[in-house]
Amino acid sequence: MRVLHVDTATEWRGGQVQLLHLVRGMLGHGCDVTVGCPPDSPLWKAVGQTAASRMALPAGRSIRAA
Repeated sequence: MRVLHVDTATEWRGGQVQLLHLVRGMLGHGCDVTVGCPPDSPLWKAVGQTAASRMALPAGRSIRAA
């Protein structure tokens, strides 16, 4: 399964903590996971410490708005 998670916030909040736990769990089950987020966000750095791929997205914009 291939999964893309998108979070365009630049701050670290509860949603980012949840997303990181979800990513780790999905990776543990063999899923191909990518997280789209701003490169200057704390989430970008945290995801970089996992096996998930990262996609640079501008802050405050969803992939649908692009």
